Amino acid sequence: MDRRALVVGLGCGVTAFVLVAAVVITVIEVAPVAGILGVLAGAMAALLTAAGVTLQFRRLSPRQRWLAEGAAGTGYALAAVAAVTYVDVPVVGSLGTTTVVAVCLTVGVLTGAVAWRRDRSASRS
Repeated sequence: MDRRALVVGLGCGVTAFVLVAAVVITVIEVAPVAGILGVLAGAMAALLTAAGVTLQFRRLSPRQRWLAEGAAGTGYALAAVAAVTYVDVPVVGSLGTTTVVAVCLTVGVLTGAVAWRRDRSASRS
């Protein structure tokens, strides 16, 4: 296992945590139970995703690696926005959920594109 696999695995884990927790909390809709079950399900998804991606990263095809790196970029962008929102930076705190999701998905797509470009130029050399 190399450092790149670990970084991509952790980023994918963050993405899985946010996605699963948000879906569970939205579907259950019972205030005290939804948060607890959402966080637990998200944590389990994050651990399994991070372990799976980290351990299997070398076996992934180039296209799967680019997708995993894009998902990791989305996770790190979500974590960065959450951290800045927690600190209560005025501009970021006023952003809506749709804007935050759009920005994070854009970062993920750009991360995947950069990984694709890097691998293409490395294979030509």
